[in-house]
Amino acid sequence: MPKRRKYTTEYKRQAVEMAQLSEQPISRIAREIGINPDILSRWCQELSQSGCKAFQGQGIPEIKKWRRSNGNCHG
Repeated sequence: MPKRRKYTTEYKRQAVEMAQLSEQPISRIAREIGINPDILSRWCQELSQSGCKAFQGQGIPEIKKWRRSNGNCHG
């Protein structure tokens, strides 16, 4: 069984911000940053419902810089 990955609060918030700012589908963004689209969808929902209380815990380093192909997204 594969080891479960852990993500930092900052990583999750950055991923959700990318999804919110992008015109691309969540599934495409998730693939580009290397996570399952279901996870990114869940994070978006969790942040929407829980606000600043979302994503409490430990995890891996933040997302490396990511840019949409047209370069309009800050990352």
